[in-house]
Amino acid sequence: MNVIDTMGVFEDASHLRLEEPVCGVFSGPVRVLLVFNGEAKAVRGRPDFRAEIGSYRRDFPGEPARSSDEWLKELREGE
Repeated sequence: MNVIDTMGVFEDASHLRLEEPVCGVFSGPVRVLLVFNGEAKAVRGRPDFRAEIGSYRRDFPGEPARSSDEWLKELREGE
């Protein structure tokens, strides 16, 4: 097993920015072990649902408005 020891900073919940780039090119799955130091703090923000709904409307302006029941029925039955 090869081990690379470097520091990183979370950009958001699914993106980690490394302080130093990893040398070489790796392919395939990589096992990542996260070790938090005493300075790391969990940031728990509340999701902004209104902003997300607005984003959906901006990204898909032609989509008809649907209730959650209609949406789930469509997902269950397919289009």
